[in-house]
Amino acid sequence: MNPARLILTARDGGKAKKALTEIQADTGYTRAEFWILDLANLDPVVVFADMAGRL
Repeated sequence: MNPARLILTARDGGKAKKALTEIQADTGYTRAEFWILDLANLDPVVVFADMAGRL
């Protein structure tokens, strides 16, 4: 696994950190990051989509 960029999203920072740790342990990929994103509220989703589109 060697994507240019890997962004995980989650409502819960603890769960995201756990998933990130598992990905790093399983693949050795260390450039993954997580962004808190609650899909129940569309305003942050729009902001996320805008930010992701500028990457």
